[in-house]
This record gives sequence, structure tokens and C-alpha cells, in this order.
Amino acid sequence: HKVNNLFLEKVELTDNIKQKLGRNTLNVFDVGAVGIPEKNKFNFALDKNFTKIYKVDDILNKEKLSNEIYINDLLWSKNEEKNFYLTKNKVSSSLYKPNFQILDKFKNFDDHTLVEQKKVFTKSVSGMSNIDKLDFIKLDAEGAELEILKGFDKKIEEVMGIEIEVQFIERYIESPLFFEVNKFLNDNGFELYLINSES
Repeated sequence: HKVNNLFLEKVELTDNIKQKLGRNTLNVFDVGAVGIPEKNKFNFALDKNFTKIYKVDDILNKEKLSNEIYINDLLWSKNEEKNFYLTKNKVSSSLYKPNFQILDKFKNFDDHTLVEQKKVFTKSVSGMSNIDKLDFIKLDAEGAELEILKGFDKKIEEVMGIEIEVQFIERYIESPLFFEVNKFLNDNGFELYLINSES
């Protein structure tokens, strides 16, 4: 199975389910990469009348749908000033510095070439008052996923499921690896359902 395959078909809601849902929405917190080619996979697969998508990714700001809320902040475990490392391929940019000792062994090494380093201010999700109860989280934040999760604080207790990118090699210097992320999630009541490999 591939996680994205779950979103390639549209989820059909019966009239009975729609009536039971009423005004309740599925609240999705979507950080980073789009998912299925050039589409927000949640709005593609799910009825936008019954979903609210909190989208943290400036690449998608082309056409905002009525159920989308854009968050233009860099997320972390707390509000603080940090370095942000912009890379040649924008989607490889991170709050962690690329680990060239590891990356130079791969074909796409050049994508991680540093273009600019700048000071930024990060925010934690727990401090954002404009975010309702969250049902599902998707995180693809180039190594910063664990710190972002820590920033949810008590809000993580409401979440039913998480899709998260994790690393088995240290692509970014001192960025957490799979076992650290998995331990945090286990400690917060989640269990691993499916793992996809990307190389």
C-alpha cells in the first residue's frame, strides 16, 4: 500500500452520513508537500463541505478554496528565532542545515546546495488561537516534524491520525531520525499503521 493511494479516489458520503455530520467538519492540519500530483490530496478525496484544511505551504497559494485556511508561519516546538536554510530546490529548505557528508552520496545532492541562510521567527501550534480541534495531521517539513509535533502540546490529544515524513539517515544535521519520532508518537498513544519507503 501507498498512503497517497488512499487519496486517489474520491470518498463518497451518503446523504445519511452527511445528515449525521451536520455542521461538523473533519479538520486536517496539512504541513508541507502536496501529496498526489499538483493537488491537495485532502480536498481532492474528501468533500470540501465537510472538511477544513489548515494549509502550511506557500507553494499551494494559487487558488484558495472556501474550506482552506492558509497559515504563513514557520512551525517549531516554541516561538523563537532560528536559522532557516534555503536550498537550490526550495522544497529541500529546512530549519536544519543540510548534512553534506551524507547527501553527497546521492544523485540529487545538488538540490540541497545552500542558497541563503536567514533568521526567522517560529511559532508553536499550541499558541495559535485560530486553530480548531484537529482530527488529522500531515507533516512533511524536512526534518522539523518532531519539533512541530512537540509544539502541538495538548492539542495532539484530539488527533485521530498522523501522516509524517521521517528519516532513517541524517539528511539534515542533528535532525531527529525515525526511532525518535516513533517513540514520541508511541508515548502519545499512536501506533504505526503503514510505512512507505522513499529513496
